[in-house]
Amino acid sequence: MDVALMTEGTYPHQFGGVSVWCDQIIRGMPGYDFRLVALVATRAERVVWVLPDNVSSMLTVPLWGDRPAGPAARRRAGLPLRLLRQFVDVLLDSPAEAPSRFGDVLRELFEYSQEENLSAGLASEKAVRLLSETWQERWTDSAQPSPTLHDAVTALQLLEHSLRPLSYAPVQADVGHAVANGLGVLPALAAKMAVRHAHAGHRAWRVPA
Repeated sequence: MDVALMTEGTYPHQFGGVSVWCDQIIRGMPGYDFRLVALVATRAERVVWVLPDNVSSMLTVPLWGDRPAGPAARRRAGLPLRLLRQFVDVLLDSPAEAPSRFGDVLRELFEYSQEENLSAGLASEKAVRLLSETWQERWTDSAQPSPTLHDAVTALQLLEHSLRPLSYAPVQADVGHAVANGLGVLPALAAKMAVRHAHAGHRAWRVPA
């Protein structure tokens, strides 16, 4: 059985309690093959653990540094306006309403990121303008100044870094396990969405050999 183990800022690039737990799990299950998906800061981090023999591969996903190269864009318009509007709507919607739609928007962002450059799309003038204008329209807190263009730029920069795991080809495995909540869950969700996408009759995404 193949197990994809998703980590964030821990194993195998850092020591600590979580990393110890990861190493013990892998060494304690020698009959399973583990495929590591390690979220790191810039990819400059060195591996500090000696990987067990049953670790068959490791994908390193940097959240900062250079943007993912991504596939060569084929659509001049970049990130579709419809998807951008849905994304902004979910971001600005009430906590009670947003969760029910967030999954569908995240899936579309993932599918887009496998064919186009999501990082470039989120950094576009179109995305900044849409978020800035919609944010100001919905601003209801009169006690605080309304969000500025700089706020919109900063927000999209942080979102672009957070969503970078979606731009990497999902790792195929029988089981995906995210070590912790947070961004480490994105590679697991991406793998699950890729399987559903393929079963729905669409072209399966390329995965690392």
